[in-house]
Amino acid sequence: MLRDFKIKKHTKYEIISGISLMISYAVGTFFSKYERFDILVMFGSFGLLAVSIVTYILSIKNNPKKIKIFHSKKGKILFILGCSAVIILLMILMYEHM
Repeated sequence: MLRDFKIKKHTKYEIISGISLMISYAVGTFFSKYERFDILVMFGSFGLLAVSIVTYILSIKNNPKKIKIFHSKKGKILFILGCSAVIILLMILMYEHM
């Protein structure tokens, strides 16, 4: 009975994306409380953010009910603004604790 239960490929990517985004946020906030916010922590958080973005795009690409990721230039601009906002917030955390 459990052998018939399979998680689809795009669902796995969505799960990985969500988990890596939560871990990235947790790492950034946990280590920002300390006086020393290492550059390695920042790069680790950026890496997890990148993994989250890539796996989310892969989940959309592998979805059988495929839709376009970006319908227009507005969607591309919103995506880039969101990513840059997270990067700026992480950099602010890094420079606050130096």
